[in-house]
Amino acid sequence: MKNNKKILLVTAVHGDESIGVEVIREINKTKLCGKFASIIANPRALKKKVRFIESDLNRVFPGDVMGNYEERRAEMLFKKIQKYDCVIDLHGSVSKTGIFIIMTKLNLENLGLALLFNIKRILIWPSSSATKGSLVTFAKNGVGIEIESGEKSDNGIKRELKKILLDFLKNSDRNVDIEKEMKNREFFSVIGQIKRKNKKTLKLEDWKKMKNFYPLFVGQYPDLVCYKLKKIKNSNVLYEINKQKM
Repeated sequence: MKNNKKILLVTAVHGDESIGVEVIREINKTKLCGKFASIIANPRALKKKVRFIESDLNRVFPGDVMGNYEERRAEMLFKKIQKYDCVIDLHGSVSKTGIFIIMTKLNLENLGLALLFNIKRILIWPSSSATKGSLVTFAKNGVGIEIESGEKSDNGIKRELKKILLDFLKNSDRNVDIEKEMKNREFFSVIGQIKRKNKKTLKLEDWKKMKNFYPLFVGQYPDLVCYKLKKIKNSNVLYEINKQKM
């Protein structure tokens, strides 16, 4: 990344995930406040402390100017994020995920951005729809990531997230040695989910390996037990990126 990159930090895409808002308020009090812009994505939902008002905002991008509240909000945000080179979408979680990165588009620019953060786990989770999806899926040139931070009310997580973001802002203009940085990371992809109608009871913990998968978002959603992940070799991540160039 070069030092002329414009950075946007997005908070409260889901109104019941206020951790990003709280951390950004603290960072705005530091000398690094001028290195980025920020926006509260769903202020109505944040005020009511609910996930959304009418539609899940992170499922309806690029939005609809004639649609419901979240669809109209998505349309406005879609236009705004095109002005930025880097879009960082901050999320929270009630499950014990810790802090990790979600990449919805696997390309070299996105990978380089992800590796600027001192975050060990990177989840590659492409959008399931070609026409609608998450905010970062529609970021300019695909340069957008999501940072999920578990235990959204935990002060220790907030301090850790603040430190990670401050370090990123201080070093956002440095060049990234992709292969070197990847050695210190773990990569995963989503391979399925376990629905609650499944009668089999499993003792699961986020990221704790089971026989053939890693659980994620355990207890996060009312209709799901968890998502199922697989671990990916670093060489396979680079292979998929290089294959896109052929």
